[in-house]
Amino acid sequence: MSSGLRQQGGIFKYYKMHSLLFCFLTVCFIPQIYPLNNKAEEFLTSGDHTSNWAVLVDTSRFWFNYRHVANVLSIYRSVKRLGIPDSQIILMIADDMACNPRNPHPAAVYNNANQQIDVYGDDVEVDYRGYEVTVENFIRVLTGRLPGSTPRSKKLLTDAGSNVLIYLTGHGGDGFLKFQDSEEITNVDLADAIQQMWEKQRYHEMLFIVDTCQAASLYQKFYSPNVLAIGSSLVGEDSLSHHVDPAIGVYIIDRYTYYALEFLEHVTPTSNQTLGQFLKVCPKYLCLSTVGYRSDLFQRNPDKVFITDFFGSQKRIEMAAEPLVLPEPSTKQTRNEDDDCCVRFLCDARHLVNPLRERNAQVNELLGHKLMLMTRVQLVNTAPDFVLPDGSISHLDMYDYLHLTPNGYRKVFEPLHDLLLQLLAESDETDETNNAQSVHKGP
Repeated sequence: MSSGLRQQGGIFKYYKMHSLLFCFLTVCFIPQIYPLNNKAEEFLTSGDHTSNWAVLVDTSRFWFNYRHVANVLSIYRSVKRLGIPDSQIILMIADDMACNPRNPHPAAVYNNANQQIDVYGDDVEVDYRGYEVTVENFIRVLTGRLPGSTPRSKKLLTDAGSNVLIYLTGHGGDGFLKFQDSEEITNVDLADAIQQMWEKQRYHEMLFIVDTCQAASLYQKFYSPNVLAIGSSLVGEDSLSHHVDPAIGVYIIDRYTYYALEFLEHVTPTSNQTLGQFLKVCPKYLCLSTVGYRSDLFQRNPDKVFITDFFGSQKRIEMAAEPLVLPEPSTKQTRNEDDDCCVRFLCDARHLVNPLRERNAQVNELLGHKLMLMTRVQLVNTAPDFVLPDGSISHLDMYDYLHLTPNGYRKVFEPLHDLLLQLLAESDETDETNNAQSVHKGP
């Protein structure tokens, strides 16, 4: 077994040395062969986000809260239209208004009385529905502390390069938001969950939006970096509904989300609208409440952040004024200290690699012989007594000893081995006797 470990260790060192050589050559030579200009290098090494994710949550149920389902589906429709795929959207809806018996429009949810936009559509993927929408599940989704059996579609698989949009709607109060009229999440819970996300490198920047009464109280305790928070109402204010659909008999959308959707309907994946403009979508004369926001934790100026950095999924592309021309690899035979260092390193590495390569070839050859012998051995369960008392082997013409099992080999060779040891011992005794007699006789 120790021999096998030494062989594996040799192979490991062989491949490890090749990996080190590759890394060394990459670092030493590639930047010298293809130098980049400053603009291209700045673009390639920028710290912008690499993916967009959205967590959209309706926390209330029952028919008279129809508008909250319409709220969250309106945002869902917008982010999908702007490029975020369902695989990167976590949609949590506490009640199924589309299939409610009171709904006069089965399998449809509208956010205006004119029924211009069916926000339910035909391709809605709800990840958490009904009683799955709980405070515990919401926090587990944010922090990634989900059971191992949780499907991939229910996980927020973000990383340090992900921009995350969190949208919450429902009934709230000063410092809390109700879930299903049975439990609450507090502003402290939200702040701690977001801090866990930051410590676990689960987001790059975050846009937190909440449409509920006294919404601004929910982000008062935030202390994590790179978070821009928006609330539909300040502390002490109610967030009001927009209008009623007589055919349904209930309010069908809240004011803040209605005007936010109106703004987003004019946004395309290539638009230049900014978050600064989005902060002004619902002035008080329209919302009848004061929209609040908190930007002290956010590192960038909202007026310079595209709305699609959170509501869309667009890759950052810049058109260069001039084509980027890569120079031809240098063929000059110039030498300097760095070159000499590289040559010495390569020579030393070659002397280390060659023996390892030879050892690896020997190991492969031995493995090949072993495989050949194993294929020739046939299973024989028993073997007769091959060794006679005088040391001769019987049945020599009747058996092919290459076709024995390990037990058969043992029965054949162990007696021979014992007989050989006995003969050697007798030989040693004879030699000692002769030596003793020679010493006794003397010269």
